[in-house]
Amino acid sequence: MTFTAMQHVGRMLHKMKTLQDEERKQQCLRWLSIRVLREYIYNVWSTLYAMQFQFQSKDRERKRQIEELNQEITEIEEDDERLIKKRKLNELNISKGVYKKFSDPPSLTYQSVKNELQEEPISAWRGRDYPDRRSIFYLLFFEFVENSKKPKTNWDQPYLSTLKIIKDRLKPNEFRQFLQYLYNDFKRYCLCIPAVSKARWINKSIYDKSRPAWIGFIRSCGVRTECPLNREMDSTWKKETNIQNDFRWNMTIEEAIENIWI
Repeated sequence: MTFTAMQHVGRMLHKMKTLQDEERKQQCLRWLSIRVLREYIYNVWSTLYAMQFQFQSKDRERKRQIEELNQEITEIEEDDERLIKKRKLNELNISKGVYKKFSDPPSLTYQSVKNELQEEPISAWRGRDYPDRRSIFYLLFFEFVENSKKPKTNWDQPYLSTLKIIKDRLKPNEFRQFLQYLYNDFKRYCLCIPAVSKARWINKSIYDKSRPAWIGFIRSCGVRTECPLNREMDSTWKKETNIQNDFRWNMTIEEAIENIWI
């Protein structure tokens, strides 16, 4: 999460301390929930592009950036600036990662993921340690925050820093309620997510190690499934609930504080 975004979360936490009405405090927690989930989704996509995973839209984005840099080099007259651009071009050519900025990150539904990757997401092996939605939620949003453990490889994600701030500044009962709102939003909107483990924040597919693996759940019970597109399987990959349609998604801190909703 950016410094500005952290400031917004801090302002909302400060706002909560001034409220006497319990319902309005709950609304603050619900706004914080969607902000954390938005940052998690942003971290997912920025990390997928930055890491060594390969997928079609990433290849196209790299080619676009290379063409853009080549054009800039041609138009630059100053030798020093041209040299800087050439170094950037060389780094882009040899790097397996690409920096892509999202003003509005794609949602984590099957169709949205497929559209962004420009290819079919590969379903993850079910695994033993985290067999269902609740255990994966616990790992993603609670385990390292609650136990103050040092994150493993690739686990140093901005949304976890934000969660730590929220936990430290909320009362225990408020934080429990916040986690319930966060879980409800996660259950509703995170329907096709990157495979995760303690050792790695985004796991490779066992079928193609150059590509990320994706998790789907059985909608009725939340258990992971290896065949989310199976015709007889009622999986979350067959449901499109777009988080961008939630009224909290684009609600700024100013709107949230000044709105009657709060």
